[in-house]
Amino acid sequence: RAYVKADSTRILFDYADILCYDNDGTPTTQTWSGHTYPFITTTNYGDASIGHISSTGAIRLAKAQWWMLARIAGWDGVIE
Repeated sequence: RAYVKADSTRILFDYADILCYDNDGTPTTQTWSGHTYPFITTTNYGDASIGHISSTGAIRLAKAQWWMLARIAGWDGVIE
């Protein structure tokens, strides 16, 4: 994140941040050794047969990718 933040032309596609939110928008966290951090929700977590991401998580990532690429292409983000 610091690397991307250092140059405004860089873009971060934060895979982990996208997958830590559940369908209702609630973030999931875990705590380890006194540190709390975002963690993938059970809704977004699949099994090894599909790369550890559920179908819901894959769709969430695809939508985020589409949004990011549309913004790069010049879309202003307004849905009419």
